[in-house]
Amino acid sequence: MRQNSLRVEPVDNHHPAWGDVLAAILRTGNRESLMLREGGWLSSRQTILAAFDADQLVGHLCFRVEPVRSEMGRAKLMSRVDSFAVEEPYGDHSVDEMLREVAEYRARLMQCQPPQVAVPA
Repeated sequence: MRQNSLRVEPVDNHHPAWGDVLAAILRTGNRESLMLREGGWLSSRQTILAAFDADQLVGHLCFRVEPVRSEMGRAKLMSRVDSFAVEEPYGDHSVDEMLREVAEYRARLMQCQPPQVAVPA
């Protein structure tokens, strides 16, 4: 693995790698978790992050944002992971960590509780 060429990007149905990312989500069995609207548009409540090594897709993390009521009755935003996978040759946790860190950052930008991502041991 060439660590210096790893990057994480947000991906939606307009991204050039959309087909590859969608296929990766289908391989995980999480197709039903995608919030696709008529015409294949991804819901604005869902974020898909894809990790690439050069132009090769090596992992993805998909999470959604939902309003919930706190114990005090106030509305707040929570997030939950819908799909998460890293390709086998990249299982040294660096890609896992990159995806998790970018997901946490993006959730905080939305003033949302970051998604809880379990990184395999």
